[in-house]
Amino acid sequence: MSYFRKNFPKVRYDTLGDGNRKTMIDITRAFKLRDEVKEQGTIFFNYIVKDGDRPDTIASKLYDQEDLHWLVLAANDIQSLYHEWPKTQPELDKYVSKKYQGSSLFVTTTSVKGQDVSRKSFDVGSHVTGAYDEISGITAEAKVFSWDGNFDELAITGSTGTFTQGDSIQIISSDGLLVTESIDKIVDHTDALHHFEDSNGNYIDPFGATASAGLQADYVQNYKDNNVPSTVSIRTNREYEDDVNESKRSIKLLQSDFVEPILRDLGGIFSNGR
Repeated sequence: MSYFRKNFPKVRYDTLGDGNRKTMIDITRAFKLRDEVKEQGTIFFNYIVKDGDRPDTIASKLYDQEDLHWLVLAANDIQSLYHEWPKTQPELDKYVSKKYQGSSLFVTTTSVKGQDVSRKSFDVGSHVTGAYDEISGITAEAKVFSWDGNFDELAITGSTGTFTQGDSIQIISSDGLLVTESIDKIVDHTDALHHFEDSNGNYIDPFGATASAGLQADYVQNYKDNNVPSTVSIRTNREYEDDVNESKRSIKLLQSDFVEPILRDLGGIFSNGR
């Protein structure tokens, strides 16, 4: 039986609304290590989470009790394992494939029916129509997966036929106008542009000021033209998610000698809540 199941306060709750109350763990009594405890650096040590490490396996190795996994989480203010704990490589691959589905078309608006050329937005699920292939007899079609107006990036899924650089596509904008876009660049969504960095790994504004007075950068257009300056690094969606995942590996763990005092302190908190 876990520590929480044995020690957490209980409440009587009508889960079905039928008047029958059942005894349940009071999950509303959230626990966090006190800030003054976390600021005591000597009671913690740094740890790099290895691929496959979990809070329960770390607690088992360090404290000989896997049900003290919550101490690992509390020491690092982790509320969501899915979002805040480093993923294994297979988990990360699955996450990235789901988040960045399909292909990315980097486009330029060539016409908006009934209006001057201007940037429009596109709803997820909207229908995209491309060129007709006379050999196969198939018209390229797809659905919008996502739209990023900053990068002129239209991510599409469910494609039939072939979308090719230089082709024109048509799509109904969010405000109901027929928009024609020219495809400047096509890449897998996972390998598409996420952001730009300088040589020190700092974020670069793709439209920021340049060294030339009065001129603004347009690294997005450079990216479309495969002409990004050598001083500017392209970070893809995959690389970004890799970096984020790696940043989660550095955690701190409570020295085993301090576990019992923490548990006694916690027992006092629980007993006062009963």
